[in-house]
Amino acid sequence: MDEAKAFLDKEIGPLSTLSRADQEAEMQWFIDAAKPFAGMDIKVVSETIATHQYESQVLAPAFTAITGIKLSHDLIQEGDVVEKIQTQMQTGQNL
Repeated sequence: MDEAKAFLDKEIGPLSTLSRADQEAEMQWFIDAAKPFAGMDIKVVSETIATHQYESQVLAPAFTAITGIKLSHDLIQEGDVVEKIQTQMQTGQNL
């Protein structure tokens, strides 16, 4: 929960419509829901836009620290995302 509180302090602060107590309760729900998946590796690929850069640089590390689920978030060009998804669909291989 320490990591979750630090994330709330640094990234959320007063921006949420939820009270701090509600924010912490929501984080605790995420922590509890993630327990069965701790240690799991998840790979995400997104195109290089500002929103996805924030997800990759800020949210992905916070998600890993808070949940124990290892998240790697790669940013690549849009055409490469489409190609990677098509290849995955055709081969059934998790890219």
